[in-house]
Amino acid sequence: PDAAVAGADAAVPASPEKLPREFVLPMSCSRGLAFARDGRKLLTVDEWEAQVWDTRTWKPIGKTFVHGERLTPEQYREKSRPKVGRPVRHPDTMAKAEFDAAAEYMLTVAQREAILWEIATGKAVGKPFGHGGGPLRDAAVSPDGKLIATCDGKDHHVHLYDAASGALIRKFEHGGPVSYVQFDRPGTTLVTTGPNTYLWTVKTGERRTVIPGTWDDVLRPALSDNGVIIAVSGGGYRIVEIDTGKTILFDDTLLRKNCQMYGVAISPDGRKFAASSSLDSSIYNLEKREAYVSGLESFDGDVFFDPMSDAAVVLSLEDSWGIWDLPGEKRVRVFDKREVWIHKAAFSPDGRFLAHDCRGGTRIIQPRTGVTGPQRWMAEPHGP
Repeated sequence: PDAAVAGADAAVPASPEKLPREFVLPMSCSRGLAFARDGRKLLTVDEWEAQVWDTRTWKPIGKTFVHGERLTPEQYREKSRPKVGRPVRHPDTMAKAEFDAAAEYMLTVAQREAILWEIATGKAVGKPFGHGGGPLRDAAVSPDGKLIATCDGKDHHVHLYDAASGALIRKFEHGGPVSYVQFDRPGTTLVTTGPNTYLWTVKTGERRTVIPGTWDDVLRPALSDNGVIIAVSGGGYRIVEIDTGKTILFDDTLLRKNCQMYGVAISPDGRKFAASSSLDSSIYNLEKREAYVSGLESFDGDVFFDPMSDAAVVLSLEDSWGIWDLPGEKRVRVFDKREVWIHKAAFSPDGRFLAHDCRGGTRIIQPRTGVTGPQRWMAEPHGP
C-alpha cells in the first residue's frame, strides 16, 4: 500500500482555483465530523466549539458556535476542582453536533444542554434544551429541524420538544435508562437505545419494534439512508428494516463464545456493514452474507464507507487503519503513523471529499483525477 502523503498538511488555499488535492482546516473534529446531505457544508466539532465550512470555498460560514467559554487545560482543571459545600460542575464541553436535512440549522450537544442554531445568522433558536434539569446523555434534531429529542442516561423517558417554542410535546416510555436517541432519514421514526433499542412512530408516539439488547454493552446503533438499522443485540448484532421491523440478519456467535461487541457501522446504501468485537472485526457484504475483510483489529465501529466505490476507511490500530479496497481485501492507503489520534472520518455524499481528524486540524482529501474504484483514494507517488 502507498505510504501517507508527505506534505499533506498544506494550509487552506486562498481561492478554490488553487485547491491542492489535500489540505488541512485549522480546527479539530475530535467530537464530531459530518457533511450536509447536499455536500455543500462540513461540520467540525471539538471539545469547545463547532464550525461550519463551505465546501465550495472551504471558508468558515458565519460564527464559531460555542457553549460557554473556551478553556485551556489548566483553566478546565481549575473550574472542575471540587469546592467545599458545592457540587462538582464541569465546564460544558461539546459532546457532538449535527445538521438538519437542509443544513439550515445545527444542533450542538454539550454536557448540560443542547442548543439549536440557525447557521446563516449564528443565532440560537429559542432556549437551550435540557432533560428535566439534569445533565444530557444525548440529543438529536429531526430532519425538518422542527423537533428535538433528548435523554439523560438515567431517566427511563425520552423527551420530544418543539424546536421553536421549546414546549414538551411527548414523553416516550423506554422502560429503562436511555443512552442514545436519533431520527431516521425521513424523520418519521425515532430510535431510542438503552439495554434495548426501540423504534417509535414520531407522529403518534407508537412503539413499533423492539430490538432486544443487553445491559452490558449499550452501543449506538448505525442507520443507513435506505431504512436499515444495525444494532447490538443479545451479545451479537441484529440488522432490521426500520419501516417493517423485519429482521434481515441476526448473529449471536459472539455471545456463544463469551465475547463483547465493540461497535457496528453500516454503509449509506445499506449494502455493507462492519461489526467489531473482542474476538474479531470484519466488514461484510450484506447482500451476499459474506465477509469482504475479516480478522481486523478492533475498531469500535469506526468504519466509514465511500458512497461512490467499494472503499472504506477503517480507524483502528496501525496494522488495520487506512483506506481499504473491500473486494480486493487490501489497503490502498495507510494513514501517517504520526496521526495516532484519528478517531473521526466522513465521506461527502457525492464522494468528492474525504475528511478526517489529524494533527493540527481536519484533513480534506480529494480523490485522484481519472481514477475509479477504491484506488482513487491512493496517495500520489510524489505528493498530493
